[in-house]
This record gives sequence, structure tokens and C-alpha cells, in this order.
Amino acid sequence: MPKTPATAANPRKLAWQILLGVITHGQSTAQSLAPAQQRCAPKDRALLQQLVFGTLRHWFELQAELSQRLSKPFKNKDRDLQILLTLGLYQIRHTRIPAHAALNETVKLCPPNKRWAKGLINALLRRALDDNEPSNDQTKPDLPEWLVTRIQHDWPEQFVSIAQQSNQIAPLTLRAVISRDSFLHQLADASIEAQAVAHTQAGIQLQQGHDVTQLPGYTAGAFVVQDSAAQLAAEILSPHSEQRLLDACAAPGGKTTHLLQLAPNATLTAIDSEPSRLERVNENLARLKQTANVICGDASKPEQWWDGAQFDAILLDAPCSATGVIRRHPDIKLLRRDSDIETLVALQGKILSALWSTLKPGGRLLYCTCSILRCENDQQLANFLASQADARELPLDLPVGQAAQHGVQLLPGDSGGDGFYYCLLEKLGGGESGPQT
Repeated sequence: MPKTPATAANPRKLAWQILLGVITHGQSTAQSLAPAQQRCAPKDRALLQQLVFGTLRHWFELQAELSQRLSKPFKNKDRDLQILLTLGLYQIRHTRIPAHAALNETVKLCPPNKRWAKGLINALLRRALDDNEPSNDQTKPDLPEWLVTRIQHDWPEQFVSIAQQSNQIAPLTLRAVISRDSFLHQLADASIEAQAVAHTQAGIQLQQGHDVTQLPGYTAGAFVVQDSAAQLAAEILSPHSEQRLLDACAAPGGKTTHLLQLAPNATLTAIDSEPSRLERVNENLARLKQTANVICGDASKPEQWWDGAQFDAILLDAPCSATGVIRRHPDIKLLRRDSDIETLVALQGKILSALWSTLKPGGRLLYCTCSILRCENDQQLANFLASQADARELPLDLPVGQAAQHGVQLLPGDSGGDGFYYCLLEKLGGGESGPQT
């Protein structure tokens, strides 16, 4: 059973602190949420996640309503009050929490040095309570304007669906490490509703969210939490046990462990540039009793970590805008900026070119992102193939997604999965030449 801390923290206060970190300091919830959950009672941990993710998921809608209710916007020094009000309004508009409880608990959190704001918070939330309908237009996509513009340009016919799917709660999907049928039986014996994901070899989708550490077989390494779209990466690359494999940008290790699940005797190197994220890779490897050569290194600079022996297969899950996984990480809407995209595209091209030299002739490289922006995906690959004479695209026949100019694009919600992009390349040798494009 999860341990209760000696002094359990207020989940609403913790949610407010996490949101402050996201909005004012650009902190990711991937880093802040789990430690905060350890500070509150086990029964409140799901509530904490709901408050954080839900407020971020509906951020722009809630800001529009607040701006109509306020006579003037908050000053920068009072951004904490704006975020506190947004947290309270989210509870009133989008949860089953009793409305007056949400109001009272929000007012209680007002900072001691800003007691003047208690009346303002109370009045604004009471007005929201009295209104059966919010005062803003809820039909607008809850996305930043720059991203709306980019998605409408890249996917005009699919824009409405993408916007709707990006605002949904992502399902809990697992990858069975033991026999999928056997694990489904274990879940059924524990009265946990689940079903196999048809377009994957080992995917299982649960009907409801759960504390994964309390699921059957967690400690024994019976499963890994991994979206169904992400599970396709190792399946596409289809590694063999005698091969030298590279998992570039490997953290948190889901694809690393999947590659070793398919090729347990392969020699696998996993690299990532962030030491803190590599801790997750090592934790996942240890739980599944797998072995890999884990290196902290920059994928764009193989001369700093590569031993010179070329790889048979490379999985490059490139750094990207993560615009395909907003429903799973709604803080992306606030952390990412339009100006980031050009920088990311340049970095992706640099990593792709650098890693190509580490691949054997006849070897395969799978380029993938969790982005839906074409400049990071098929346009990136078009530029690479045009400049790399010894690169050839291999066809992908996936049961999900749609063919792009190069590779296959999965959009958010396709067969229940996240937005992902895949393109499989082969390095030519023996006098072969690539396409002249």
C-alpha cells in the first residue's frame, strides 16, 4: 500500500504550486507532479493529478471566462492569484466536486499577504456559480493561437478532430511484457476491466485509470506503461538478438525496454542528454531485469560517446514539439512556443545526419516523433532524403495512421493512440544509390 506522509499536504495547495511552476517558471509536470503526490495522502493523489491536468487542459477557456469577469487583468506580481482563481473555476466548471466546497477551499488558499484578494476571489467564483453557462465561447479550441495556425495549415480537414482529441483525457495503455493473454487474465482476476489493443503485439488498454504501482505484476515487471502508438516503434524496427542497437534520446526508457523485449540478446546502447531522465531508464531496465549500455550523451555529437563500431539498427525518437501528446501532457500548450519549432527542426536534422554515420550499410534507422507538425516529420525527412545519397525510405504498412509524403502520420486519437510519426530508412551500400529527389 502507498505510504501516507507524516503530515499530508493539501492537494489543492500542491496543485496551485505545480501550476505556478508551469506558468511562471516553465517547469514540466513530468518533473513536479510525482514528488508532489508523495507529499499528500494516497487517497488524494488522483485528485491532485486531476486538478493539475484538468486546469491545464482547459486553461485558455478558463482564462477567457476570467478575463470577461475581471474589470482589469492581474498585474504580474499577482499572477499567483490568477492561477488560484483558474484552479477554483476549473473545479466549478469541470468536476463533480461540490461547487461551494470548491469555492470555500479556493478562498482559504489566498496568501496571507494578499488578504485583500479574498473578497475578489469569493465574488468572482460566486458569480460563476450563479451562471448556469460560462460567459465565454467554449466552442473555440483550447490551444494557443500559434498552434491553431500551424495545425490548420498542416491538417485543415482534420483540425476539428485534432483539437477535440487534444482536449480529451488519454486512456491508460500498457505493454505486456509477459504473455498478453496471461496478463489480461491477471487483470480480470483483480476485477480490472481491460482489453487488447488490436493494432499492437502486446498493447492493453484499461477502461479506467489506476495507480499503476498497484496493478498485478508491477514489481515483477509484467508490464510497462506505454501508449499504443509509441509501442509501434520497436515493432517497426523489428530488432534481432545478435544485432548492435542504438536507442537515441532514450528516456524514459519505454522503447529501450521494448527493443530488448523483442531482442533480449541484442547489444543495446541507450543515450540521452539529461542525467535526471536517464535515472528513469535505469529504473525501468532494473524492474524488467534487462541490461543495456546507458550513456549520458548528446545524440548530435556521437564523437563524444560512440565507440566507432557501427550499429545494425537505430531508433531515433527525436526531440520534438510533442504536439501529438497534448492530451497526455497538457502543460505542453503553455510550455511550448512558436519560436521553439525552428530550433527543434534544426536540432532534429543535425541529430539525424550525425547518427547516420554510425549506421552500418544495410542497416535501418527509424525516425519518429510525437509531433503532428509536418515540418518536424515528413518535410524533415524529405530534406534528409534529398541530401543523403545513400538513404532509402522503406515502405511502412501500418494498421493505423495515414501515409504522408514520407513515412506515416498518426493523429491524436487514431485507434485510441497518441499523435506519432514514423519513417523507416535503410542505409545503402555496395554501389547502390538513393533516390534522386
